[in-house]
Amino acid sequence: MSFAHANPRPKLAVRAGARQPLGASAEADGVNFAVFSPRAARMWLRLYRAPADLEPIAEFELDATLHRTYGFWHVFVVGARAGWLYTWRADGPDEPAEGLRFDARRELLDPWAKIVSDAVWSRAAALAGDSTAALRAEIAAADDYDWEGDRPMRRSLQDAVIYELHVGGFTRHPSAGVAAPGTFRGLVEKIPYLLSLGVTDVELLPVFAFDAQDVPPATAALGLHNFWGYSPVSFFAPHRAYAAGGDPRREFRDMVKALHAAGIGVILDVVLNHTAEGGADGPTIGCKGLFNELFYLLDAKDRTKYLDFTGCGNTISSNQPLVAQWLVEALRFWAVEMHVDGFRFDLAGVLSRDEAGKPLKHAPVIAAIEHAPELADVHLIAEAWDAGGIYQVGSFPGFRWAEWNDRYRDAVRRFLRREPGHLGELATRIAGSSDLYAWAGKLPQNGINFVTCHDGFTLCDLVSYDRKHNSANGEHNRDGRDDNLSWNSGLEGATDDAEILRLREQRARNFMAVLLLSQGVPMITAGDEFLRTQRGNNNAYCQDNGISWLDWSLAPAARAMLRFTRELIALRKRHPTLRRTRFLNGHAADVPPEIQWYGERLEPPAWQDADARVLCFTLHGLEPQERALHVMINMASSVRTLPLPEAGARHWRRFADTTLVAPADVVPAGEALAGADYALGPYGIAIFEDFGIVLE
Repeated sequence: MSFAHANPRPKLAVRAGARQPLGASAEADGVNFAVFSPRAARMWLRLYRAPADLEPIAEFELDATLHRTYGFWHVFVVGARAGWLYTWRADGPDEPAEGLRFDARRELLDPWAKIVSDAVWSRAAALAGDSTAALRAEIAAADDYDWEGDRPMRRSLQDAVIYELHVGGFTRHPSAGVAAPGTFRGLVEKIPYLLSLGVTDVELLPVFAFDAQDVPPATAALGLHNFWGYSPVSFFAPHRAYAAGGDPRREFRDMVKALHAAGIGVILDVVLNHTAEGGADGPTIGCKGLFNELFYLLDAKDRTKYLDFTGCGNTISSNQPLVAQWLVEALRFWAVEMHVDGFRFDLAGVLSRDEAGKPLKHAPVIAAIEHAPELADVHLIAEAWDAGGIYQVGSFPGFRWAEWNDRYRDAVRRFLRREPGHLGELATRIAGSSDLYAWAGKLPQNGINFVTCHDGFTLCDLVSYDRKHNSANGEHNRDGRDDNLSWNSGLEGATDDAEILRLREQRARNFMAVLLLSQGVPMITAGDEFLRTQRGNNNAYCQDNGISWLDWSLAPAARAMLRFTRELIALRKRHPTLRRTRFLNGHAADVPPEIQWYGERLEPPAWQDADARVLCFTLHGLEPQERALHVMINMASSVRTLPLPEAGARHWRRFADTTLVAPADVVPAGEALAGADYALGPYGIAIFEDFGIVLE
């Protein structure tokens, strides 16, 4: 054991320590450190007193005969304390052709860090060879958090209305009016707004510690940084920048506890498919320098190369047994220790690749996640594809996994922008996508319906732009998706043309109406409910500024859209028939139909007519006293006079008509209709509630 120091010298001593738990564990008389690196021949632990200190207060070289057990290195440092920082240095074979990338000069972040500091981190310097430009782990205090009786909200997705938001962007704008903008605390301050909106769960873009400097050089040269957070460096640490100055673990838990107290669940968008270390030309942050050959998928013909199924330079070898166990442990940590209610898995198709990168029919890690006892009632939502060609929407392995249904997104966008030939598919998507899920015994809640998400146009931009406008990202508009299935409503981008603005607002209401009237689980992107724009940028991953921040100074049109969205969410909540646990029996001959489809008359739609632009349906009540709903969708360019079913027996009241201007666009109390027909304007949707008979 060697001991180096810089003044002032702390009074420290060492013991053998224990190999579990991994990471740094603070105890009364010191701290136990443990890390996994089976091919390392030598290991050093370096300690710092403060985040920005350039010189360590101590460094210990671990004697393998005392401080190594199997592939684990461990040491107990008597006198070390919470709040100090530490890094590892590992020496071993530097044989990239074998997948081994040891460099004893390089300071390494503990992959099991609970708190991460970037005070001395410089990605550019690390890439240039500066071994001290490192992310450091902070020794976390012993865990004594008082949950005050809080428990994770283990409830079904059946009744969920998910609200996808970015912790930083949600309250960073000065108009947010919060004391701690861009933080977990800032989100807590907006809980009254979330309650008034009516959403049931928030889905947070990545909150694991991530490398904010992970952007292309040209983007960095513009002063931009990684904003979204899909560039993780630790799977056990909340992102430090989202704390308002205290322990990020405590502030994250305070947020969860406050959301739970309000009845709102917490779903995390987790990135378990790659890390910020990139490919062969990326920096060594931690895993590369400790267990590169196990952790990443490497090219079997040339192990200096990383297999990239993520578009981010590397791919985690998620079905390597030790890695799979680690990923499950990370999820257990967030579910058990942090009371998270669910996870949305970014590029989840990666989880079904074997150690050679080939697709597996039965992927061990997916089964391990689904069947882990601590995750038994946790929401599991897959982005069921990856960047390497896997596409599993409707066929993602497992049973209770829900999926982001991009087939829903595309069908709704196509029909509502007047594309021909999509009438039947729109009906299938509104009815819950049974073609995707019923064959495997799955349910409507296995499909997460969305028309926008963080990745792509906002709802406002979807009706305002035909083309992406991403030049501000510094990549000459090459980044981002080219085909957005959008329609600018007559003019590209910002305008003061009143007619175009009215059409855009109307079409935004159309999208929100279809989303909230569909079977399955709706997901709304934060800000869509009040027409947030990103000025046509459909890949704002690096825009930590007014492009991405929610502007809470709402113009009249924004306030009107917000009111419309609130009322549609309330309608969904009071009608169980919109939240069915089983697929609709619209084609069954031996039972009364639960849904009836119509075209322009009270007869079946012209399913095979590519030019058909009208779809109507009556959805009968699920419960004995629940009133029926009737919906008219007219994507024709002219008014259509459409019949109301059973007009003599029922008492239809108009709930909403997207062609009308607020406040007439939605009338919660219902406006009684005298006639048997309703004239619906072009590009409009009307919703009716029956206040007459109840079908049983």
